[in-house]
Amino acid sequence: MPHDVFVSYCSEDKPTADAVCATLENRGVRCWIAPRDVLPGMDWGAAIIDAINGSRIMVLVYSAKANDSQQIKREVERAVNKGMPLIPFRIEDVPMSKTLEYFISTPHWLDALTGPLQQHLDKLADTTSLILEQAGVALAPPPVGQAGATPARPITSSREIARGIGSWVTGGSEAPTLSQVFLPKSDRIANIALIGGSVLALLILAQIKFGLVWLLPLGVLLVGAALGSRSGAIAVLIFVGLGVASIPVYGGGQNAWSRLDLGGLYMQHALGLHVGLVGAAFAVGWLAERRLWDRKFPTAALMALVGVAAIYLPGRIWAEAIAFGMKADAQTGFLPSIPMLAITIAIMTASLPMAWRWITEQRKPRLEVKARETVAAMVEADHAAPDLKPAATEPEPKS
Repeated sequence: MPHDVFVSYCSEDKPTADAVCATLENRGVRCWIAPRDVLPGMDWGAAIIDAINGSRIMVLVYSAKANDSQQIKREVERAVNKGMPLIPFRIEDVPMSKTLEYFISTPHWLDALTGPLQQHLDKLADTTSLILEQAGVALAPPPVGQAGATPARPITSSREIARGIGSWVTGGSEAPTLSQVFLPKSDRIANIALIGGSVLALLILAQIKFGLVWLLPLGVLLVGAALGSRSGAIAVLIFVGLGVASIPVYGGGQNAWSRLDLGGLYMQHALGLHVGLVGAAFAVGWLAERRLWDRKFPTAALMALVGVAAIYLPGRIWAEAIAFGMKADAQTGFLPSIPMLAITIAIMTASLPMAWRWITEQRKPRLEVKARETVAAMVEADHAAPDLKPAATEPEPKS
């Protein structure tokens, strides 16, 4: 029977692994965990391989013992070689071995180092369910009679609605963005250079306008999706700051203090639009990081619509407020034209998922080569140390 999640753990961490399995199954996520699901008389290694091949996600209970376990390394290698999403659930703050670091450098990380364990288990269940739902997997009904299996009570009060929205906003784990595939977060100098390059790109795109089509909003959304919420918003904020500093960053050599023909300063009319630019970069980056909306065509299109709305709604509201104060008509330039809207959504919808598809195809051969090298190295290590204590999920000998 296929399972949704393969739980990989070291025997010393069995209590935590059992808690992980129970929490996920109470959410309707089907788990495979040893030794519970190893059939009597079945070869242990064959059972592990069959379980990994029949699962969709691997959850690794990461600790010092797991880090040193040859069995864990084999299981992780098999999962990565199969292209399976891997979620490390870190219960101890220990440096990672080079073998595991290669395989677990960019997926979801969930820490359970502080606070109540159940809080972290719930977050793990939320993240796992989200990944499965986005993959089109129908979750099993929760087991009857277990904690957490009761039907959800309808949300009625405003406080509960706000709490539900807050849980959706803060839930999930942070996945790598397009830029982080090539530049890890730990490389601060490279990331600063990337933000600087993004600002330069925005400066160039802000000068390009074909009739009613202005390329700056498209650039802002692409920067947010590629860099993520924080770095993307910082890049756009720097761009806006340059205009405030009287640098002619806008088309026609204008800056924030340029006086317009319709009366008033440029920023006086465009303040809402520029607040929307920063907010849109953050929102699109957040959707790419936390909800993976940049990976598939339908969600990429929806993400583009969210970004366009985040740009132009504040701009239009501010323009109406200024027009009311000046007793004049609001400027139509604070709404996107139909051609501009179509081009922005089309490019966002096509480019982001295709970029991820290309990255996956480029990385797959390297992962397969590295996987073979890792297996050979582990086999050689096993031969060099035959008395090494078996780890991971092998059953304990009966007394």
